[in-house]
Amino acid sequence: MALRKFALDWEWQREYCQYHLYELPTHLREALVSYLVTYANEGVSIRDLQALLLPPPDIPEYLNDPALAPSTMNDAFHHLDLSTCPGRSLKLRDLTDLLFPWQPHPPAPPNPQESWDDEDDDKAVPSPWVVPVPQALLPNLTHLSLALLPGPDIPPPVSWRHLLTLASRLPGLTHLSLAHWPHPTLTPNARRAAAAAAAAAAGAASLSPLHHPGRLDGEGLAGDGADAVSVLRRLSRSLYGLEFLDVTGCGGWFSAFWAADDVAGGGDGGDGEPGVDWVGAWGKVATVVMLPGFEIGQEAEASEAARYWEVVGWARRVERHVRAQRRGRGRGVVVETGG
Repeated sequence: MALRKFALDWEWQREYCQYHLYELPTHLREALVSYLVTYANEGVSIRDLQALLLPPPDIPEYLNDPALAPSTMNDAFHHLDLSTCPGRSLKLRDLTDLLFPWQPHPPAPPNPQESWDDEDDDKAVPSPWVVPVPQALLPNLTHLSLALLPGPDIPPPVSWRHLLTLASRLPGLTHLSLAHWPHPTLTPNARRAAAAAAAAAAGAASLSPLHHPGRLDGEGLAGDGADAVSVLRRLSRSLYGLEFLDVTGCGGWFSAFWAADDVAGGGDGGDGEPGVDWVGAWGKVATVVMLPGFEIGQEAEASEAARYWEVVGWARRVERHVRAQRRGRGRGVVVETGG
């Protein structure tokens, strides 16, 4: 109840309590982020995260005491729930910059002078090159939700390229939610143009799963399917510690989890790179949530019911594929299908 009231009055609390938020117990800060996701009108912003994860900039004690450094104060911060926020109240690029701020190496000591005559020469020598290195703000983050808000025909403008950059710095992540994310692609503008052209040709408002969670794209992910497989393969190689993956509402690209590059592009599977490696890179994944992302009632239209069960069928095929890859050489897997 207290956290709910705190979240409902967050704008005032963030300003009034700015010198106390950073030192709240970690479990309260984790919970407060989740409450802000639920009760804040605009979702969680980078400014909100800064208030909870960074010390006030005008307090010198925080800068001088290593025990109060962000990486120390946030050492036990394991859960970061940003559901519905990507593309709406924050950008993944800004989130990456926040979680992995660049800090310079300390300058190297000057070379000792061999004689008094060298003093003037040393003054003219430029300072050593400063090489920035990333310092993790949440060094032990294991659970991250980047789920999108379900329902709209046109999802928020999230970037798979920026997600891959973020994932490359989170090898310790064990739980990830990408619920309702659009089709994996590194060329979203080209995909939108193709979808718009297809929609215009068919006289429909939208035909692409990029614009509709759960809408199927065809058995072989025709067109840019190889791009989707490549993106997921890169994601799996970065998040090699993953144990739980939620892709609810992403039925339009479920087939990318079993396809290879060449098959996705329309070939026979002999020349393309393999798809997601469920034995190596994602060999620890034990649970995959692949719910359709929408409900059907007793009065649902036949086409809607057919689409629902088709998504369920695709999720079951992913489960069979993973189990076949791991047969005799890996842990079991549970795929939650909703059917």
